[in-house]
Amino acid sequence: MARLSQTPRPAGSVEDARALEYMREVVEATGRFVVEESSFEFQRYLADHWSLEVDGDEVECAFALCSANTPRGGVEGELCRSDERDLEGKVALLPIREVHESAAVERLARRGAVAAVAYKEDGPTLVGRVTYPRSSIPCVTVSGRVGASLWHGRRSKPPKAEIRLRARIENASGTNLHAVPRNGAPRTLFTAHRDSRPLSPGAIDNASGSAFLLFLAGQGAQGFGLLSTDAEEYGLRGAWAFIETRGSLQKKTDVVNLDSIGSGPLRLIERSRGGPLSRTLNSKLDSAAREIGTRLPRLTTPRGSDCDVFREAGHRACWVRSWPTPTATTLEDTVAHVREGVLCQCSRLLRVFVEASSC
Repeated sequence: MARLSQTPRPAGSVEDARALEYMREVVEATGRFVVEESSFEFQRYLADHWSLEVDGDEVECAFALCSANTPRGGVEGELCRSDERDLEGKVALLPIREVHESAAVERLARRGAVAAVAYKEDGPTLVGRVTYPRSSIPCVTVSGRVGASLWHGRRSKPPKAEIRLRARIENASGTNLHAVPRNGAPRTLFTAHRDSRPLSPGAIDNASGSAFLLFLAGQGAQGFGLLSTDAEEYGLRGAWAFIETRGSLQKKTDVVNLDSIGSGPLRLIERSRGGPLSRTLNSKLDSAAREIGTRLPRLTTPRGSDCDVFREAGHRACWVRSWPTPTATTLEDTVAHVREGVLCQCSRLLRVFVEASSC
């Protein structure tokens, strides 16, 4: 995991390509898989400049992936809380709670906000993602501490905020890595996205899932395949590209998605943004958990992941993740926040699950 999360590796970047090369080398070295790469096109977002000032004071911030540009002079407006009734012409302060930031920012735009300042209430500065490929209004993010201070601060008059954000969108190429067992068609496909958000080292999201693909590659059991997707942070582009080009993937192939593991306790996602996930696969994972003397609580989340794509394509799909994950998708998503005990638990769980599925 440390090798994969030394630097941010947004899809289409040099760092992403290095992670891909490393993963291919490790999987091929096992001699158990036929490994192939497949490329696809997507629209990559590159920010050149971003800043936030509140009443003339510069506030440390990050950009939200896929944010709209601001005019040359920036966007100015009264900074108000997103729960206020009148947002017309204002910069809205947005705590990220139950709704994904992409949907929340678009709601603010429909209510007349000209920009958004988002923050994750329980953690460091979020590297948010708004609507792909470009949101309706610009959005920057601040730390939970700064966001809470602005939200609860009392002033004689509303503060003025100015956001400057200069970015561009360009065509780019992403690459999926697919490993098929040499002994025949897989009954189960383990998938994890490889890319991180810009600025974020992406240890938990999702060097963790990628590391577990490499762990599984070294297991002696057969009957499963591995898929490392790219551009998940751009709206699951890699998973969609895989489905579109791999029509031969049998519908009866089960898909186990590994995304954001290693900080909070392990959970099984009952329902994600795409809808309900497979009860059958969750039950199988429950059985594996009981065998290692633990349990996996269920979780419903507004977040999405590659499992949503496979579910829509007709596969039984599930998602294993940790929760809570306060540093995931933030500037501080490093291995320092990974809990070794959670990784060990997941390793044991996957080993037992694979052995049971191979029988």
